[in-house]
Amino acid sequence: MSQTTALAVLAGTALGVGLWLTFTGLPVMRRRSFADRIYPQLKTIELQSRVSGNFKLTAGGRLD
Repeated sequence: MSQTTALAVLAGTALGVGLWLTFTGLPVMRRRSFADRIYPQLKTIELQSRVSGNFKLTAGGRLD
């Protein structure tokens, strides 16, 4: 194997690895995080706290 062929193989390998890393790093190819995937479902749920309901505390300490 000549020196020119060795340099060509090295350059081709470096170019291939660089293109592969660039392609897999694109936003289209990145997997969305778990928080990003469930955010739309969580923002549409409006849970009312059961603690903040319309309860009245009487003098005897009972809830009416």
